[in-house]
Amino acid sequence: MSKSPEISVLMSAHNAEQHLSAAVDSILDQSFREFEFIIVNDGSSDRTSEILNCYAAADDRIKLIEQQNCGLTASLNIGLKSCEGQYIARMDADDIAMRNRFEEQIKFLRANPGCVAVGSGIQLIDSDGDILGEQFPPETKDEIESALMQGCGAVPHPTAMIRRTSLLDVGGYDESLRYAQDLDLWLRLSEIGGLANLNLVLLKYRVHQNAVTSKKRKEQLACAIKALKQAHNRRGLEFQENRILQSEVKSADADSSCLERKKMEMAIHSGHLETASKYAWQQLKRSPLSMRRWKTWLKLKAGRHQAAK
Repeated sequence: MSKSPEISVLMSAHNAEQHLSAAVDSILDQSFREFEFIIVNDGSSDRTSEILNCYAAADDRIKLIEQQNCGLTASLNIGLKSCEGQYIARMDADDIAMRNRFEEQIKFLRANPGCVAVGSGIQLIDSDGDILGEQFPPETKDEIESALMQGCGAVPHPTAMIRRTSLLDVGGYDESLRYAQDLDLWLRLSEIGGLANLNLVLLKYRVHQNAVTSKKRKEQLACAIKALKQAHNRRGLEFQENRILQSEVKSADADSSCLERKKMEMAIHSGHLETASKYAWQQLKRSPLSMRRWKTWLKLKAGRHQAAK
């Protein structure tokens, strides 16, 4: 690539072989083509390196960085040093970007110079790629900042496109935070400019058992509390751990059965009965003598049959 592209895509991958190709393909297939793709292989022990080297050999937009494992936060800062684009588009190694993602986001940032970062709505999918539902984060600066100060991420991290100068101005990612580095970043960026979300689904966000949000929830919450305390101190405000964070702490020990039920309920609410039926069947196999679970599965099966008519 002879000149610096407008967009630098920044992704870290650690033992991501299962969904890696789908994630990389979704970026390479973007309708907006002028970008570089910075991928940090963070000490993977599976086939991640092999897969990424094949992609890098086939597409010169990819810049692959191989390193020993140091975690997501540090990896993003390492990758950021290699980014030359005016905009930084975040991506995770198990998600899928919609083909028009970059086109829509760069159009918005060009038209809104006071905005330092923009995210979007997400379609939630499970490990199999089955749809669980959709989520639309708050859109306006005030709504986003209010949510951030209550501990909500507000801008889905893998959907974000950020002005590189703004990201560098706030010092990149805080490496003292192993988790909740996105919440901390949005809090700091909101102090120098506007944040926004597009009312469009521009990413398929994969929810699975090994995700940080279900596997390391307590540690993530501790990092979130630290980020919130720092943000309140910078603003000269008193910080009290609010009810949202406390309720999250109490639910941090949720087992796999509870997570399956949440996925089932999400799919029911969004009308994806086939996905819901899959999780109802998993719960039924776990407790085959439960009449309640039999009734739930039979009801969903009947609903699927009725919808198919």
